Amino acid sequence: MIELNTVYGPVQSWRFGRSLGIDAIKPPKKCTYSCIYCQLGRTARYLKSPRDLKEPVTPEEVEADLRSYMRKLNEADIDFVTVSGCGEPTLNPMLKGIIEAVRKVLPTRRVVVLTNSSLMRLKDVREALSEADITVAKLDAGDEKAYRIVNRPAPGMPEVRELASTIKEARRDFRCLMLQVMLLETTWGFSNVKPPHLSSLLDMVLDINPDVVQLEVPYRPPAEPYVKVPPREDVLRAHQALVEHLGRGRVWTYGLHDRRGRPVRWLAEASEQMVLELLARRPCTAQDVAQALSIPPSEAELILKSLLEKGEVASVKLGGLMYYVVR
Repeated sequence: MIELNTVYGPVQSWRFGRSLGIDAIKPPKKCTYSCIYCQLGRTARYLKSPRDLKEPVTPEEVEADLRSYMRKLNEADIDFVTVSGCGEPTLNPMLKGIIEAVRKVLPTRRVVVLTNSSLMRLKDVREALSEADITVAKLDAGDEKAYRIVNRPAPGMPEVRELASTIKEARRDFRCLMLQVMLLETTWGFSNVKPPHLSSLLDMVLDINPDVVQLEVPYRPPAEPYVKVPPREDVLRAHQALVEHLGRGRVWTYGLHDRRGRPVRWLAEASEQMVLELLARRPCTAQDVAQALSIPPSEAELILKSLLEKGEVASVKLGGLMYYVVR
């Protein structure tokens, strides 16, 4: 296993622009879910509680990595710092300290935490999330059948109605709650963006009443080959249904809302290690790598070719694009 930094990016995020990543878990993937669309692949071993995480990433480790990383990066070129990583970040019992460590090094940057919401019923988890400027909570289903199909939760995880109730209750403690919804269909006929599953999902989202709803589609290689991007008209129908209740500014939809494109000015040359740290957290095309590291596409392609020849990355084709992943 390649030794990886806890810091990676900044990646070009359609939601948050230039997003510097903090990995609160580190490879291999550890999660309470095994979502069929996850870009990190299937969950080999479920964890059900922060007590189950052995040797967690520490605030001291994050602070040291971040101070070192910022020697090659302009702070002004970071729009947000996003805590997520190789699994569910709320599994880390030191999450609150990790957020505080980020604030020590980058006090002017806003901190986002991405969570699948499964552990939000725990008091310590809610307290940690309340430290973030923005909590992005996942909700991909409004009924139990769809929840089991899409998210494949570990045994003992809350049912979807309890999950939604917990998110709604916890909202009062958060500075800003955004709800992340993955819209998808499968080759065998399931869809959460068509009846009967869509109406219950939209009702649940509206009942929670988050500050922002983010509608995503699985445009990167998913854990399961049967997962497909749904038809654009179905996504736009769901978008419009939410806009009618929440207003256009509170509904961010992939393909309509896009904060990517602003360059990052690096103070150091791109390296294979920097590319590996990026690919370990998300599959990327050569163009993605070029944008993240502010290098010509030709240079990104040379680095990726070298990593392929060494067997450290693999390539996967999806939707006419070639993505690269760490083996």
